[in-house]
Amino acid sequence: MAKSAPIQGNFNGGEVSPLLYGRPDLDKYKTGLQTCENFVALVQGPVERRPGTHHIVAVKTSATATRAVRFEFSTTQAYILEVGNQYMRFIKDHGQIESGGSPVELATTYLTADLFDLKFSQSADVLYITHPNYPPRKLQRTSHIAWTIADIDFLDGPYFNVNVETTTLTLGGTTGSVSVTASAITHINSGTGFQTADIGRLIRWKDAAANWTWLEITARTSTTIVTALIRGADASATTATTDWRLGIWSTQTGYPACSSFHQDRLAFGGGVDTTQRVNLSRTGDFENHAPTDPDGTVVDDHGLTVTLSADNVNAIRWLADDEKGLLAGTVGGEWVIRPTETGGILTPSNIQAKRSSAYGSANLSPLRAGRALLFMQRAKRKLRELAYVFEDDGFRAPDLSLISEHVTRGGIIELAYQAEPQSIVWMVRADGTLVGLTYDRNQQVVGWHRHVVGGYSDSGKTVQAKVESVASIPNPTGTADEIYIVVNRYINGATVRFIEYLEPYWDATNAIADAFYVDSGLTYSGGSTLTLTGLAHLEGEVVSVLSEGATHPPVTVASGQITLTIATTKAHVGLAYTSDLETLRPDSGAKDGTAQGKFARMHRVIVRFFQTVGGKIGPDASNLETLVLREGGDPMDTAVPLFSGDTEVEWDAEYSSDAHVMIRQDQPLPMTVQAIMPQMNTQDR
Repeated sequence: MAKSAPIQGNFNGGEVSPLLYGRPDLDKYKTGLQTCENFVALVQGPVERRPGTHHIVAVKTSATATRAVRFEFSTTQAYILEVGNQYMRFIKDHGQIESGGSPVELATTYLTADLFDLKFSQSADVLYITHPNYPPRKLQRTSHIAWTIADIDFLDGPYFNVNVETTTLTLGGTTGSVSVTASAITHINSGTGFQTADIGRLIRWKDAAANWTWLEITARTSTTIVTALIRGADASATTATTDWRLGIWSTQTGYPACSSFHQDRLAFGGGVDTTQRVNLSRTGDFENHAPTDPDGTVVDDHGLTVTLSADNVNAIRWLADDEKGLLAGTVGGEWVIRPTETGGILTPSNIQAKRSSAYGSANLSPLRAGRALLFMQRAKRKLRELAYVFEDDGFRAPDLSLISEHVTRGGIIELAYQAEPQSIVWMVRADGTLVGLTYDRNQQVVGWHRHVVGGYSDSGKTVQAKVESVASIPNPTGTADEIYIVVNRYINGATVRFIEYLEPYWDATNAIADAFYVDSGLTYSGGSTLTLTGLAHLEGEVVSVLSEGATHPPVTVASGQITLTIATTKAHVGLAYTSDLETLRPDSGAKDGTAQGKFARMHRVIVRFFQTVGGKIGPDASNLETLVLREGGDPMDTAVPLFSGDTEVEWDAEYSSDAHVMIRQDQPLPMTVQAIMPQMNTQDR
């Protein structure tokens, strides 16, 4: 019988897939966990209990899905947009923006079913919004309470190719509002002629003097006659010509699906009739797509158009800026659009598009994390890291979810990136689970963790509350990034959707009274009181309470308030949640080959904690004992002090081939695990 005392002092491998339970040879096995729920794997190696979520406000219409969207002008002027069915509201500095006592609200045309297909690109105080079924729009902020949204008034383009048929267009005048008459319907809307849905569409038309002007259709008379407003230079004549081209975007043809800034141009991609086409604006003039000067001269800063030439239809799902080119994710693969000449800039005569990989992209916006771009593969199960490789002079896209494929099962529907204080990609899974990925490529850290928020989403309290949207913005002081979520719960007989944010991670300078480990919670700080009010959003719920740094028995909210058994001057109140971590089977101590599959018995476990109070430990969820972290000299009438150091636990477990250590925190208190050191006997056969 072999004795051993292994140590696991690094957990940043996160929760690994059951498919890897037979691979103790992998480095990720040595730093991984079987369960990492409501714990965050830190880049440095420990695992820390995730902080609770702070309640801000219920969404305007709790009956329908609502999206949280990032709007960041600067690190100190950052907002969360509450985007719901045909409206927007605004959150700043942990509160909803109001004017005259009412929420600031902006009417939109976006329906609930379309919210999660909206894509965004921001430049200073302007947020460009795209969706294939809506004209591109821009949201503008002029102050905290002054917001506007309007269709983008595109100038001179973009257009389809110049007509190559015999169909002519004749103008009814040379300036202002004129009739436009086509000699035939050929080359107009696939041979169907002008349609009512063409209203608002652009036309580029060359006059008898070989000068181009452009018009906007304002009315439709028939399949061959429309009325249009000349918005470019006046025409020199009304002569019929075959030199004309129609605008790409309209209700008839659809609108772009995504956008991105690149080399001081605004690029638009995808759409209904232009699935593989990318259009870039004039340099420094984001809403101008003029392909030439009026006399036909083409210069370097004119608008650009490029079509991705593939064997099959590759609808563009996203665009992203990169120092090596404009990246495009399509259904069939990932592309890079860059100058033909190395080191040059994009111009009408210096542009090419090449496929970089063929994994295929989901219809989700990617994230920039360091020098890499992270995107979801087409089935929304694999998160890939698109990064330039010098040796290949191209991009590689390894699968970051390979070692934890089970965590994304069901599909990811939204992503957000938190750069500070830990580098974490946050994702919403289709079933409402919040998924985290601790990611630091320089340190080779890729660690997955799952988060289940407190509360339930059904009247029987059997289905856990669901996270439906996630976004990240800098905190009010600009010192860290905060995660905002939209949570679906069932409270007081109705479905509610709350906007909440994750409290900061535990700081070693914090006092135990500052520990915030409840969900949808609120904080009271003031004079000594037995009654805490303002809890109407949790009416009828059993809530967890931390009072003066000590746990209080659970209390039920009635009439928006609770009554404590002991008066408090500082308390955190909210829904309880449980944090679990469980180790993988150890592979140590055998004299004859591997310890895997052999009977072993842990008889003692030493755990190194940091800034921890409370918790439970045992071999599995059914056999947990309370950790005793209070010293004998600690006063009994005060909160248990924070504990940092080693605690030894006698282990009452049988011999088993499936030995684990499980640690649980189900009190509203912090916990950080730095190392687990079991002492065990292993039987060789």
